[in-house]
Amino acid sequence: MSSSMAQDFNESAISPRLDGLVSVAQSNNTNNQSAFPWERLPYELRGQIFKELNSERSGNNGSPYFKWQGSMPALIVALRTSQLSYSHVLEWFEKTNSFIVMDSSSSHDLGDLTTREVGLIKEVFVDIRYGFLFVVKALKHHL
Repeated sequence: MSSSMAQDFNESAISPRLDGLVSVAQSNNTNNQSAFPWERLPYELRGQIFKELNSERSGNNGSPYFKWQGSMPALIVALRTSQLSYSHVLEWFEKTNSFIVMDSSSSHDLGDLTTREVGLIKEVFVDIRYGFLFVVKALKHHL
């Protein structure tokens, strides 16, 4: 609703209930205009962007972008403050990280994962031939 139309409504003799609805409409219009444009993208379009990003194998060692390899992908970290997009991007993180492998050649620090992100990992395979104590220390941090 344009501000001139809202002003016309406010200046006319309307019921208090309708006046309240005009205020809510003005507030919602302001919120939508100030929302980050990324948040206003349709779910399907954001999904297509995530799919393209993940298929480019732009992650470490040519792996899918959303594959955890010792640190969280920068896009996930950036979207943590945006509840809607963060929930959506975590779907891609979960698909790509239903399990992780921890061994002496991979990082054992889960410290950059939030509790919610760690909860998406269903299985952890631990190679105990080397560095077992570092893996235990990393897992204890999130238990």
